[in-house]
Amino acid sequence: MNIVTNLPLKDQIAAVLRQEIAAGSLADGEELTQESVAAALAVSRIPVREAFLQLETEGLLRRLPNRHVQVVGLTPRRRRQNLRMLAALECEAARLLAETWNIQLPLSAFQALAAGGASPEQDAAFHRALFQALDNPTLEQQHLIQRRSLFDHAARPLSADRAMQLDAAMVQAMQQQDTEGLCAAIRTYYDACFEEPLYESETH
Repeated sequence: MNIVTNLPLKDQIAAVLRQEIAAGSLADGEELTQESVAAALAVSRIPVREAFLQLETEGLLRRLPNRHVQVVGLTPRRRRQNLRMLAALECEAARLLAETWNIQLPLSAFQALAAGGASPEQDAAFHRALFQALDNPTLEQQHLIQRRSLFDHAARPLSADRAMQLDAAMVQAMQQQDTEGLCAAIRTYYDACFEEPLYESETH
């Protein structure tokens, strides 16, 4: 495990563990202890404990009665479920957004995505802007945690250009004030992330 830099130590440790879980290097069901992780990373137990707590809130670790934690791996089934829940969360944000169609923040985020040559970070910022436009920090934080656990360190099935193309369909629906079109574009985006339909037995 290699520590990343420019973050508080607990966040560095959480980032390393998150990446190891996403890559499958820490297997689903594997038990970890504060001592073993602290020794592997040459750090004290206190920031490891704080990192464990952070990853528990993200659903990537499960606390055990013996003070150990268990890895909750991103299996294909869980990844599919998480992507569906993200799509559902963004669709509900789209319906709430349609109450005012205050789309300046998403449009600004998309313009930055297009002007910057497209990047995963700008793609994430565009999706986050849906919730920023609602001015609801609770929903924004829930969305951020889910996106981070799925996208920050896991392999990305979407190229930045493909993501921008799919985001452009969302922007077009916003500009046309087409709520169901926006939801359909969101589902298409997350279908592409899974590389097969998440909704194959359902009608949109």
